[in-house]
Amino acid sequence: MIHRILGLAIIAAMILTASCAPTSKTAEKAQDPEVIVDHPKMEVHPETLVVTGRLEAVVSVDVRSRVTGYLEKVYFRDGEFVKKGDTLYLIDPRPYQAKLDVAKGEVERLEGERKLAEIQVERYKKLSDKGAASKQEYDVWIGKQSENLGAMSAAKAQVVYNDLNLNFCKVISPIDGQISRTFLQIGNLINADTTSLTNLISIDPIYVYVNIDEPTLIRVLKELRAGQRENYTIDTYTLEVGLADDVDRKFPFKGKMNFVNNQLDKQTGTITIRGEIVNPYDGSTNPPKAPMLKPGMFARVKLPLSKPLPRIMVPEVAVGNNQDRKVVWLIDSENKARMIEVEVGQKDGAWVAVRPVDEKKPLTPESLIVVKGIQRCRENQGVKAVKAEEWKGPNEKAATSKGGPEAAKKDAAKTAENQGKIENNSKEKAAPLSPSSGKTEVEKKAPAPTPDDKKKTENKTGEAKAPLAPIFPPEALSPQTANGERSLGKS
Repeated sequence: MIHRILGLAIIAAMILTASCAPTSKTAEKAQDPEVIVDHPKMEVHPETLVVTGRLEAVVSVDVRSRVTGYLEKVYFRDGEFVKKGDTLYLIDPRPYQAKLDVAKGEVERLEGERKLAEIQVERYKKLSDKGAASKQEYDVWIGKQSENLGAMSAAKAQVVYNDLNLNFCKVISPIDGQISRTFLQIGNLINADTTSLTNLISIDPIYVYVNIDEPTLIRVLKELRAGQRENYTIDTYTLEVGLADDVDRKFPFKGKMNFVNNQLDKQTGTITIRGEIVNPYDGSTNPPKAPMLKPGMFARVKLPLSKPLPRIMVPEVAVGNNQDRKVVWLIDSENKARMIEVEVGQKDGAWVAVRPVDEKKPLTPESLIVVKGIQRCRENQGVKAVKAEEWKGPNEKAATSKGGPEAAKKDAAKTAENQGKIENNSKEKAAPLSPSSGKTEVEKKAPAPTPDDKKKTENKTGEAKAPLAPIFPPEALSPQTANGERSLGKS
């Protein structure tokens, strides 16, 4: 027993000695990590501020009737474009036509009284001059003539009023724009100045409202007072607007600023600014050419804050994080990585303006910066820099190393063929069960093993293996718990 233990110890010592031996033949120098590099670019850009806002209609009208009555007709289709002066609704005009006729009849009656009063005044004037009639009778008819003039004015005004009400039975569109759906249908009672019939909004132009924070406002005001913004007027500021789908920040819509509020919102600390955007449409075509901008849409608005200046632009993917700092990795002439802390400025699509914090570490269009693989860079460690235009993706590199594009095509064809075989095998294995035997088609094709086959198998593989003993004997396990689990017993 002692000799056996001693032999095992000698063998273990030999293994440890062999593992600790230097493997100079297999040791290889670690290769420098590969990174993709590119040059920054110098572009002239103004400093801008991108804020979010909402579009709103210049004019929004809640259409109501000016008379009370029953709705008789609806002249528009829900959602269509209408012109100023188009008839939208018709309220039953018959009661108002009757009132107008009564008012006109009253004017006619007063007209007859006026003529009679004029004749009587002239007659009693002559009789009074001859002494055939008293002065009092003459004065009575003078009063009736004046009274008739007042009644005639009131009756004519009543005619005008009733005529207006009759015209108000037709609800007219006050603006050009797009109408909403009708809120009430034919036969409903409409109350004057109370019942809302529909909503109508103007389309072209359209407003965009944004809120600017207080620090930015103070900066702009200081520049104005210092004379750094010459020939300043509100309408000289252009707005660039993008919608929710403008993920590339191209801001395709242009507009002019036309309003700045006179005070800040105390709750948010912002001031409201409004811009006007052209929003053309054509409702006369079939189908109509709908406007692109609609009230209530979300909008991103780019506002200019400074004059255009030359700026260093780098791909946004080249800007990394080092705790709370923004950094860019620069590759020097010795192919070593150096980290430069930068300040990130205006974004333009996939590029962003940067400025080195330390002026002693400049960033120029001739510099090489890492645009892919920044996580592999370490300060003053070597890298394998590959220019972006020379870099090939992993698929292209694999194809090149194995014989070029032709080899890649052959590999693809071979892969497709193998995939087809796999699918065929899967179909065979998943064949439906036979209703007679309860076996799959593959099992039915395979013949049952004969006694001779079993003997041959035993001769090839040897005696059948005995079943493996359990790791823990049954007596080492504790009794079964309430949830069906067992645990090791105490030793």
